[in-house]
Amino acid sequence: MLEESSMTWTGCEETTWWLTWALRQEATQIRLADALTDNEPASQIIEYMIADIQPNVAGRVRAELSELPEATVFAMLAAWRQAFDGGKPFEVASARPVELMGTARRRSVRLVVDVNEAGVRAELSHIETRHPRWARSAADAIHLRRVGSLG
Repeated sequence: MLEESSMTWTGCEETTWWLTWALRQEATQIRLADALTDNEPASQIIEYMIADIQPNVAGRVRAELSELPEATVFAMLAAWRQAFDGGKPFEVASARPVELMGTARRRSVRLVVDVNEAGVRAELSHIETRHPRWARSAADAIHLRRVGSLG
């Protein structure tokens, strides 16, 4: 059972650190900018995001991004694009939900984007596997695009 008082570390810090690192790499930035311009599917964009991450970590980052609602992933990318186009740094951070139990009950995923003179910071707050059932995840979007391309 989750207890709000015992939850201080979000569990996603390593993932967000590696994702921030990857998004600061020139090769990743070029791939992502081209992919977003070409309106590529979430599946390919996620692969571009993790291409330069160490293989033993890349799978975890892929899994975490894939379970998020597709809208959250694309909102994060829009924030990254704003920073990239402005020549400013971008950071993804994990934020502990303010109300841990309420967030889990509501199956809430929150992305807060702070755009300021120094750059852009996107704070993701969620409970792993506790996302809205109705919201299409990046993984579902990947599956639907694959199925759709067969017919």
